[in-house]
Amino acid sequence: MANDLKIENPISAFENNEIAIVKPNENRTIAVADEKRIPLATFDINNASDAMLEAISNAPQMNFNTKAEYWTPENKGERKRLIFQFIAEKEKTKNTMSEDPEYVFLDVAYFVELKKDEKTGKMHQQMLKNASTVMVSYLQNNYIPKHAILDVEYQGKKRSKKGGFSFDDFAFIPVPVQF
Repeated sequence: MANDLKIENPISAFENNEIAIVKPNENRTIAVADEKRIPLATFDINNASDAMLEAISNAPQMNFNTKAEYWTPENKGERKRLIFQFIAEKEKTKNTMSEDPEYVFLDVAYFVELKKDEKTGKMHQQMLKNASTVMVSYLQNNYIPKHAILDVEYQGKKRSKKGGFSFDDFAFIPVPVQF
């Protein structure tokens, strides 16, 4: 599995008008701030051949938006089937706990959610993210590998024993799939 996490040639891409680079941690799937989280195909326009331009022109379109939606569970028992992707450390995130929307830097877990379209019955994917301390700590402390399939169930708000503050709690259930 460790070989899955190594990238020989980091991929450069643009995100928020800044250059970002993929360099996953060798032991865990973690991208640090200012690193590219989703590997994208890139090429050097200055050294483009006709064959390269043709390949780009003919590449199939994907029905997958790489912009992650923030998952804020509302009801206890809410469950999602997720494929863990990575943790972005110290990502600039809106502080929803304050009346003045300010930004804080949090570790954020990224996932792909598998969903069935109720009209067509076809499966599709969407990116989700969550910065819950319980979520991120579980993934980090248990060295959950990239692409691990989990059912994540919201357990509701809990009160900490130290300090008495409330937090979102989750259950993490492995999905036994054989391919």
